[in-house]
Amino acid sequence: MLISKGFFARFSKRRRTLLDEVLQSAKVGDKMELTFANWRRAMKSAGYSEMEAAFIFQKYDRDGDNMLDFLECRKMREDFSLGLAFQPMDSDDEEKTKDTESTNLDSNKDVFADREDCEELNERIVQVEEGMNNIVRQISSIIGNIERTERARRENEHALMKGII
Repeated sequence: MLISKGFFARFSKRRRTLLDEVLQSAKVGDKMELTFANWRRAMKSAGYSEMEAAFIFQKYDRDGDNMLDFLECRKMREDFSLGLAFQPMDSDDEEKTKDTESTNLDSNKDVFADREDCEELNERIVQVEEGMNNIVRQISSIIGNIERTERARRENEHALMKGII
């Protein structure tokens, strides 16, 4: 079935924000997996057709088990935020994506960060926060000096004006 990219772009622009809501209404959050039945039910309640629901689901169901796992749901969310949900993948892109995803899945089954990486990132964040706090303190000190200088200037100006009058 050949459908033009313009057709998909029209749907993508018109319903882009609704797709995020459909994904939320399908209750993906805690389970980290989505069945086709739940997806179809959520899409139908949002006013989408059976064909649209099946198209989007099949686009992201890489292993063909009629269930989107965590990685597939994450890819779907990313595409929804970019507005690419209804755009068909080119055959070359699809082959490249399948190859890279299969090697990524085989080489790294754990999708969460290592504890050491998290600790290192936390240390970097603390260092950046300390640097920002030092900068804010220096700026506050400079502003305080400027205010004292301005106050002294006004007092001197006031004393000079009293001497003249």
